[in-house]
This record gives sequence, C-alpha cells and structure tokens, in this order.
Amino acid sequence: MFCLNRVKVLHIEDDAAFSGIVKKSLERFGKVKFQLDHADTLIQAETMIKENKYDVVLLDIDLLDSEGLNTLINVLALLGKTAVIVISSSIDDEDLIVKYIQLGAQDVYIKTGIRFNDLPVRVLVGLTRYLMANSGDSLTELRHRITTKLQNQWKPMTNNLAMSLENING
Repeated sequence: MFCLNRVKVLHIEDDAAFSGIVKKSLERFGKVKFQLDHADTLIQAETMIKENKYDVVLLDIDLLDSEGLNTLINVLALLGKTAVIVISSSIDDEDLIVKYIQLGAQDVYIKTGIRFNDLPVRVLVGLTRYLMANSGDSLTELRHRITTKLQNQWKPMTNNLAMSLENING
C-alpha cells in the first residue's frame, strides 16, 4: 500500500541522460522519499516487475524493444494495480494522448515540456488520482485518511519548531 513518505517508482526509459535527470529531480524532493528503480527495456522491466512491487511507473513508450500503444498495453498487463505515467518525446497527437489515458495511463507528459522541479508533485498527483479511482472509498473517507496521515507526519516537526521558538524567546 502507498505510504505518504515513501513511494517506490520504476522508471522504464532507454535514454540514460533523461533517466539521470528524472532521478535527480525525484531525489531532491524533500517531502517524500522516492525509491527509484530503472529499466532500459521492456524485457528488463518485466523481470523487475515480477520481483518487486511498485507504487508508480514512469514509462517511455518508445523503447528499444517496444513502441507506442503496445508498450503501455504490455506494461499495464504486467503490473496489475499500479499507477502508470507516460513520459515520451514522440507523442504529438492529441487523439493519441487521449487513447493512452483511456487505456489506463494516469497522465501523459511530453519530455520537452517537463518542468523537472514539478515532476515529483506530478508523480504524487498521478498516484493519488489512481488510488482515489481504485480505492473503493468515498472521497470523504479518503480525504480523512490522507489528512490524518499528514497531520501525524508533520506533528513531530511542528512540535520541534514550537520548542525551538520557546528556547529562542527564553
């Protein structure tokens, strides 16, 4: 189950430079620890998916061993219940973007348009959207669970801040 302070991500991407930028972007985000695994090919991803449980997959749909809609279809078939976010340089057709979402992608991003500072938040939004759609809970119940977890997560930090302020003010 997804945890608000740790998210396990599989990045399926054959461009090593782009994969490195994504990794740095996720590592810099301080609110959530992203545990990132990387696969260069669909075959390598298949092995990793069989051996691990991922919260979200970042998927380049044009790999050395798979292309386009077939890549997404194959990954979705392997994953079961996992959020998939498509990130690709080759999608320029709005009808195709809609098709990816209809097939099950939580979002579709064009590589040239990605703001890497925003990427961690976009991953969390896609994952949250997926969880809300697949949880069976009402939106009110889900909002309450998330709010409670956030309050518990931030309570120690706010208590420490209050104590520090008291020490400063004497």
